[in-house]
Amino acid sequence: MENLTAVDGGAALIIIISAILAFSRGLVRELMAILGWIGAA
Repeated sequence: MENLTAVDGGAALIIIISAILAFSRGLVRELMAILGWIGAA
């Protein structure tokens, strides 16, 4: 990894941020689904 350029670092940062956003959106969606089930009961 000694040949890591700024472009590589930027691409890695974008991928990591996208993964975190996707995870949080999935988490929020599942929590809303669970609350919906509880509310319907």
